[in-house]
Amino acid sequence: MKNKTTTEKGNEFEEVVLGILQETVDSKAYITPRSGAGLEKGDLYCPGLNMKIECKDHRQISMPQWIDQLKSENAGGHNIGMLVFNDPKAPEVSPDPYCVLSLSDLTRIILDNNKVSVAPKEDNRKLIWKINSLVSAAKELIKELNK
Repeated sequence: MKNKTTTEKGNEFEEVVLGILQETVDSKAYITPRSGAGLEKGDLYCPGLNMKIECKDHRQISMPQWIDQLKSENAGGHNIGMLVFNDPKAPEVSPDPYCVLSLSDLTRIILDNNKVSVAPKEDNRKLIWKINSLVSAAKELIKELNK
């Protein structure tokens, strides 16, 4: 059996991430042709979120360099930038990769796309509790669906 090249591994990981995004977030998400070489940067693009996504499937995590790349590709701040990376200990592409984005981009996603209004400061503890409860319920639902 022939070993995969770095490019083939990267392309396979991009396809997995694209499939997840198209099924769950944005059916119009696409792989950026010749990302890095052309005018359009980022490996994937989700037009519904105006998000550029950089995918990394490496055995060694190089977070500082990856974040620098993400920043340079999203210079100007018009897009939301997200880094998606595979578990470096996983022998194959993980069906649940990890992601990193800036806190300001996370708040843009929440506020812009879910039309959540910011609660007054005195209600923040209640809001945080509600969000944590929602996250816990969603995790339980995912566990049930994956059985």
